[in-house]
Amino acid sequence: YCFFSCDELKEVTIPAGTKKISEAQVFAYCHNLPAINVEEGNTEYVSVDGVLFTADRKTLMYYPDGKKTEIYFIPEGTEQLGRSLFNKPVNLRAVVIPATLRGLENKNHFSCNPKLESIIVSYDCKKYRTFNGALYDNNGNELIAYPTPAPVGQPVTIKAMGILLEKLVGSRLTITNVQGVTIKEFTLEQNQRSVDVELSAGLYIATLVTGDADDRARTANVKFTVF
Repeated sequence: YCFFSCDELKEVTIPAGTKKISEAQVFAYCHNLPAINVEEGNTEYVSVDGVLFTADRKTLMYYPDGKKTEIYFIPEGTEQLGRSLFNKPVNLRAVVIPATLRGLENKNHFSCNPKLESIIVSYDCKKYRTFNGALYDNNGNELIAYPTPAPVGQPVTIKAMGILLEKLVGSRLTITNVQGVTIKEFTLEQNQRSVDVELSAGLYIATLVTGDADDRARTANVKFTVF
């Protein structure tokens, strides 16, 4: 707890010789700390964009509460989240969990985040899934974390993946979530350039099925995230 609730702490650098940092809220509630730096030559820890990781970058140790980022993408290759990772970041609105994540040391990681709206899980993650911005185990049987503000639906405009929609009259555009549940289906009309749909936070797949002059079906898929 050496820097616990140090509101005036604005800069910190971990020396090259440091071998062990406690996971017991060392940097908790340091609301003005934008980054945790690590001196070059340290063999145990590394700073990645101001966030503290173990040197092999497999465990995310601490996310600084004063970091300016609103949407944080946990890097691919991260396998474990440390015990006191997110304490009370003042700007964080969404966290994106990578496919490589294998475990959480503390299931209360997201419980004290006043602005957090969404926890998004990579489409390829085998351990966890997301639904309406909340975090579940991969089977959907256990609710692990629910953001403090309730996730709400928001309008999204989809522009058919760069294809001129007016040339695709009668083609089908389908929006599904990562569990394969169809959210909305559209049949494109003359001169239609986009479609509007209200979606909650999460990962989705837009599938466009069309045909060419020989009526052979063509399919295009695009994954996208709503925060």
